[in-house]
Amino acid sequence: MGKISDQNILQKTFIAMIFAFVISFHAQTIAEFLTVITNNWTFFPIPSALILDLLAVAMQILLALLMISISWIMWSKSQAIAHTNDIEQIFSAKFITFILEIILVTLYYSLAKALEVDFTEYNKTKNVSDYLTKVSALPETSIMIMIFAIFLIWDLITDIFKSPSNYIHSDIFDRFLNFLCGFIVYCSVSALCLIASIVIFLIIPADSTALTTILADLNLVFILFFFYQAKAYEYYGLEIFPWQATRKNTKRDHPPTKWERRRVILLIILYIVFTVMVGLCTR
Repeated sequence: MGKISDQNILQKTFIAMIFAFVISFHAQTIAEFLTVITNNWTFFPIPSALILDLLAVAMQILLALLMISISWIMWSKSQAIAHTNDIEQIFSAKFITFILEIILVTLYYSLAKALEVDFTEYNKTKNVSDYLTKVSALPETSIMIMIFAIFLIWDLITDIFKSPSNYIHSDIFDRFLNFLCGFIVYCSVSALCLIASIVIFLIIPADSTALTTILADLNLVFILFFFYQAKAYEYYGLEIFPWQATRKNTKRDHPPTKWERRRVILLIILYIVFTVMVGLCTR
């Protein structure tokens, strides 16, 4: 592997700084939530009627925290050539992926910011009920849809268009076949997560309850874990289409372990069960 250029280091540092800002903002949100659920650090009991609403807020906080942390891990480990080369000009795929990185981290901030609470009002009255506003899973589901859509675009650019395979093209059909095989190997996980998020969005009622919000947010967490875990299944795609391994990107050079396979199956089952439960809650 060649030496990483100073420009690439600066690009990564810039994105890392935005990540740091987002997680610092979310840390403040978590601190405020802890202040509320401890009743301003007095640990006096909270009215039981508010417990479900606070649990819905906790699920929204957890979703944003997991999204930020898992994305940071996957972004920092990426070895795609479009992720490691320099920006030679603004009319280039590398510049587009750089913009996508900024948009993604901005969406992570939006996910953390979408929390429907009012800590300023709580500070005035010290009443837990004033901290809570109308809870709904629609804002974070909408943001997650946009995030997975950008993940899909990112995979298309970095893993396919900017990482061509050594497949010999003789006509348009061959080019399409090579693209389709690359999409199946490198983009199918992002596409499945995007579709799964859209399904949740479509079944969430406009007048969501706290229970619906909790179930929907848990489902989004399952999708996020699936996205992270199912990437290991690219190994099987490379076994079926071995020429796709010639692309310069993050390689899956070993099959999923027994526990990774079980986790993926469990996540799929949990998604189906909780999707049905959200659908039942809308009736």
